[in-house]
Amino acid sequence: MGRIGLQQNKLLMMVLINVSNLFCHSLFSILPSFFPQEAHAKRMSKDAVGIVFACFPAVIFLTSPFAGPFMTRHGKKRVYTTGLIIVSASTICFSVASYLPAGSPFATWCLFFRLLQGLGSAMEETAAYAIIAELDSANVSLLMGLTEISTGLGYMVGPPLGGFLFALCGFSTPFVVLGLALLPAAALIYYRLPPDDRRRSNDENKGDVSMKVLMRNPQIALIALASTLANSDYAFLEPTLGDHAKGFGHAHTEAGIGMLFSVSSVTYTLACPLIGMLANRSVPLTAAGSHPPLLRASQPQPHSLASVLRTHSWPFLLTRASLTQTIPYLPSLIPHARTRRERFGPRPIIVTGLLLQLIGFLLIGPSPLLNLGPHLGMTQLVGALVLFGAGESMSMTPVMDDMMHSCGDLADASVNSLSSILAASFSLGQMVGPVLGTTLTSRFSFPSACTVMAVVLLLHTSAILVMDMLPVKKGLKEGAYQELDPLNPPEVASAE
Repeated sequence: MGRIGLQQNKLLMMVLINVSNLFCHSLFSILPSFFPQEAHAKRMSKDAVGIVFACFPAVIFLTSPFAGPFMTRHGKKRVYTTGLIIVSASTICFSVASYLPAGSPFATWCLFFRLLQGLGSAMEETAAYAIIAELDSANVSLLMGLTEISTGLGYMVGPPLGGFLFALCGFSTPFVVLGLALLPAAALIYYRLPPDDRRRSNDENKGDVSMKVLMRNPQIALIALASTLANSDYAFLEPTLGDHAKGFGHAHTEAGIGMLFSVSSVTYTLACPLIGMLANRSVPLTAAGSHPPLLRASQPQPHSLASVLRTHSWPFLLTRASLTQTIPYLPSLIPHARTRRERFGPRPIIVTGLLLQLIGFLLIGPSPLLNLGPHLGMTQLVGALVLFGAGESMSMTPVMDDMMHSCGDLADASVNSLSSILAASFSLGQMVGPVLGTTLTSRFSFPSACTVMAVVLLLHTSAILVMDMLPVKKGLKEGAYQELDPLNPPEVASAE
């Protein structure tokens, strides 16, 4: 993408992406508040209703891998705006379902446009991750944390807003209102997003690192699986928590169950920006003798702060233009300040998040391993849900930053494929979680099912820690795995 133009409009791009993200996730989440009842009135079976819900993440999982090469060929801007338009159009068309005859026509119409909605979501989510990574590669975790605020708000606002609009004007209104609201955001992004400068011909596409190569990197594969587990853990509770809470007398109505889920949603939304700041890795700052990043390469480059002061007279130093040339050199005057101090980095945050979710599963069961007895107090239940919200934000927000770091010098060439991996892993968790929840709970008990999930998280966390302690693998024979780190990047044909 036009990197300089994109970075100069960073604030505007973040606002537009978050507005689009808010509308998208609001309309994705409106179905639970009224669709099952309306579908039942239209003689749609419970299995068919479940398929309508499950097909959405399934389509994202299957199609997001193709979005990366499509971005390389046609540009992130085109993929993003096309995805938003598909989401908007399919949502508006979904509203027509209420006018169709009951039975197969209604079910077929809903299923088709839900599939189309998933296709648009795969395109816009994958492109959004890639655009955010290119906005500021040094602060990916922070920007992802800020973006997840709109994601959390969308999932919180969607169900009550959908229920309100349905009660106000009927089945079609929620889809039409939110579908139309997305179009102005898509238009603004189309006209304000700088043109993409990474569109390439078939021969030049070889300069990008493919998903196949990236998934051979165990560091990337482990973290992608971690994001899948993080998403599946919360989805695990969606079909099971209601009955579990009712059994202990903590929720007697659907509204009460919704309030319990809102504990995790609110925690996730509030935690994401903080997690983004904590997970932001250190980035070398410009020291004396190097060129400040704020200057164009075509401009004359001073070599130090002293050079700037000698080159210009004192009236120039009082102008705004002088700040562009002097500020990048100020850290070089402070001893031991040539690099920004690292807080925690993405990997420790991800591991900590998985451990918090592990503890949440042990508490919410409660697991037989804890010997707490069969009783589940409200404080223990709410505490476990807070751990789920905080843990999910920690194990999902820094994922893109961590995987880019694993790519070393090839991070820029890997952004499109990494975005596809990220979208696919998130959607796979949303797809697998409910299946695991219902299957394990029906065959065992809820406490035992939670214990199984905790053990899975423990094993995966242990695998990540073991992988971090192993020495970096050097290049093997051609076609075999090769570690993608700054010391050993594989040779990839550059696109001139």
